[in-house]
Amino acid sequence: MLGEGQVKIELFSGNFLVLGGVYHISNIRKNLITTSLLVQQGYKLFLSPIELLLLDMMFLLVKVTFMM
Repeated sequence: MLGEGQVKIELFSGNFLVLGGVYHISNIRKNLITTSLLVQQGYKLFLSPIELLLLDMMFLLVKVTFMM
């Protein structure tokens, strides 16, 4: 681990999601965001067999529909 800080993620709406307590790890090829980190920072997650919703104070931030 090289350090800890914040990451700013641009959403499709043009708004930004800022997450704190994010670790920078060298030599990792993918960005990983855990659901526990999102919940700890006050976001709500709803998961069904066909979609995942991420909300911030009841405003929809992200909707992911799973392809079967």
